[in-house]
Amino acid sequence: MRLFELAVEADSIHSPAHFALAMHLAARDIGRALEHSRTAYRLDPENEYFKNQLTGLLIANHLFEEAAELNPENIQIQLAMVGHYSRIGDYEHLLATLERLTAQRPDDFALVELHAAALFALERPEEGLQVVKDYISDTVSSAVPYIIIIDGEARLGRRDSLRRWSARALETLENPKELAAVHGQLGAIYNADGKDKRAIREYRMALELDPENIIALNNYAYMLSLAGRDLEKALQMAEKVLQLAPDVPTYIDTYGWVLFRMGRLEDAQKALRRAVSLGGRGEIMRHYGDVLDALGEEFMAKYYRDKADE
Repeated sequence: MRLFELAVEADSIHSPAHFALAMHLAARDIGRALEHSRTAYRLDPENEYFKNQLTGLLIANHLFEEAAELNPENIQIQLAMVGHYSRIGDYEHLLATLERLTAQRPDDFALVELHAAALFALERPEEGLQVVKDYISDTVSSAVPYIIIIDGEARLGRRDSLRRWSARALETLENPKELAAVHGQLGAIYNADGKDKRAIREYRMALELDPENIIALNNYAYMLSLAGRDLEKALQMAEKVLQLAPDVPTYIDTYGWVLFRMGRLEDAQKALRRAVSLGGRGEIMRHYGDVLDALGEEFMAKYYRDKADE
């Protein structure tokens, strides 16, 4: 390395010397490597190889903003920035990056969805919804943007707008699975509002269109278990959900709770223990506590009920 340092000292404006020293330092001293790589590029800004190597060092050191300034047309760098800011929860920088990206690629719904999610995380739901609404056109064939809007309007308590967007989705979408997804989401909203009859109607419509709609199957089964009726039907639906998605704690919880309501305590305990082992918390732990209590395991029942409230 001393030879490279001597070369730079001998000729401080010799770009290849700075570049060679930067590459030699890259694995040992990233700060100095960046310094000499920047110098090499500054001295020879037309050299694409210098530019690419500097970009690589910047990205490796999470200096995404500088890398993006160096390569303003490089979408991949901006996507890397999105991933980085998402991982560290830096929603302000994430939002700024997504605003640039969605302006460049307005038809990319994955970016639109991330943009909206960042605004929601920053407690700016109105703006988040507007981003998705601006994306919607009569050619959209996926239910996902409509579901985001419908759910958002429900959370904001704007029922008139919710109904308008629901009607638009059901009029525009043609694929049965996509239509079923909308009905399933509406069922979940009515269920949360305590409008059980409306919820069941939506779930039934969803399942007529798509017998494997997981949301409708799971939520309908759980509603029946809470009501204590049609438990055999509820069990069939819960079993079907687990065939489609066997390792989701929420779905295993529904299955276990149906078994509990049927009086199959040992089977319920086995199912709910698995749901907890897979990371189930809150209501899932409370259900597990209820089953343990019914089996006479009062100490462990109290333990899981207390954990559920933490």
